[in-house]
Amino acid sequence: MVESRGTHVEWWQPAGPEERTGQQGDWDDSVSDVLRTALTDVDDVRGDAGFRRELLASLHHRTDLPDWKAPAQNDRGEDDIAGLVNACRKYREPRTALAAVDAFLQQRRGNERAVAWFGLCVHAVVSPGILGTARMHQVYAALRKVERLPESLDVARYAEACRTARLNVPLTGATDLFRALERLNDAQRGPGARPAIHRFLQLLAQDLPEPARSALAEAAGEPLPAAGPRPAPRPAEIIVQLRLEEVEAAPSETPRYQVHGAFYSHEEGLLSELDSWIDDRQVTKNDLLQHGSTLLSGWGDLAYEMRDYRTRVRFEFLLPWSLLDHAVDLWTVTPYVLGHQYPVVVRSLDRHKNFWMHAMWRRRWDQLAAQVCPSPPASATDDIAWMTHLKDRTLPAGSARRFPSLQFSTLSEVTQWLKTHSSLACIGLGFAYGHPDAIAQRAIEEAVAKGIPVLVWRRDDGDPCELDVALRDRDLSRLDELPLGTRSLREAAETGTSNDLGRHITLLWDDPNCVAELQHGPYQGVG
Repeated sequence: MVESRGTHVEWWQPAGPEERTGQQGDWDDSVSDVLRTALTDVDDVRGDAGFRRELLASLHHRTDLPDWKAPAQNDRGEDDIAGLVNACRKYREPRTALAAVDAFLQQRRGNERAVAWFGLCVHAVVSPGILGTARMHQVYAALRKVERLPESLDVARYAEACRTARLNVPLTGATDLFRALERLNDAQRGPGARPAIHRFLQLLAQDLPEPARSALAEAAGEPLPAAGPRPAPRPAEIIVQLRLEEVEAAPSETPRYQVHGAFYSHEEGLLSELDSWIDDRQVTKNDLLQHGSTLLSGWGDLAYEMRDYRTRVRFEFLLPWSLLDHAVDLWTVTPYVLGHQYPVVVRSLDRHKNFWMHAMWRRRWDQLAAQVCPSPPASATDDIAWMTHLKDRTLPAGSARRFPSLQFSTLSEVTQWLKTHSSLACIGLGFAYGHPDAIAQRAIEEAVAKGIPVLVWRRDDGDPCELDVALRDRDLSRLDELPLGTRSLREAAETGTSNDLGRHITLLWDDPNCVAELQHGPYQGVG
């Protein structure tokens, strides 16, 4: 017993009958048991009397509940929690009181998993939705016993399957399992809009062990499909796409750029958007490294999805001609240099926007995809053809090479070479992008226009033979391992000198199939 307003009461009891005008028993004992168990799992509520005092003060402020005093002993946590649940149940607006408890915990301990569990239980009482409180608590009880819950990428996969079945899926962007269950259960049944919560639970159940699997199937109210392939436990890969758009300006003005970002789950050739944004600020090329690094480091939803070390990630930068030499692999995600940790590639934004280029682009990409693993001592790098306009530049050579190198002096020579070798898909440049000789830039643009999907070069205008040897030493079995090969070279250069080869490699890797269908326009990149 403690004293409150001169009267001896239990800490959880209202001060008098005038505070209670509704009917007792707004929910039954089984619901109270679930709420009590969930609240007990929150460490500070169970074990910290001071924290419970703050909770009660907040309840009084939020809901005009009586000004209770919390007990002084930490070891009375479970008794106090039982009293609090009972007090909420007796209050004239029980659901309002319960929601106030949840609001306080979300504000103070919102990053704790136990608080998320409690929030799910509360939501089922405050907003019973389609399934109702009892069935949602059945879902809670089943999931509470699962050691590893599906993550946002899995939630996105279930949601996409529900959309394919033309069900009402009120989810956008990255959504965790708790929020997804709440929103799907609350979804309006409108005309012709079938709720997705039942099918979502079926798909979720298929990824869980027993007894959770059967319990969720029962809560869904419909039997699981008798046949059909089980969804993959995780999407194959995360694709992060950043588009750097050049802002229109007068010729005399310094070019400025805007950054658009999105990331996708990439599975079986399909992209499903998980999050996207547009940064309206306009920055010069000189400011892009710092500006872009700040944007990446602050992208919390992306960092959360990438926290599992088993998740494969690739960063793709869609760049205009004026930026294809920008060292995007040197952007940082505190405290790491991006290219040291992940495959980083550039893509031609201009080709994405020009539909006339797409047929040749796709044809040559199919040639790359059809290449087989060469037998030793041949290497996948033997499928790279090298070209340069520099007379004093030696290009990689060897009898095992599939395509001849080209030393050109006119653009027509480049055009004829590309026509002659229609299955060529990867070109190594024997000069740096942005070379002062105009014919160098025109040759690159011609290669892109004629569909070449992969180009690799040294930004420092160094020896191309050194780059070829370094890639060959990576023992690539196929050209589609080039993104990983270049990442390996960049990682090796992390402790090297500033002129180390790995600090100056650009890989243009332009997969025409890796484009989201639900973008604002076909092949517009991200955003």
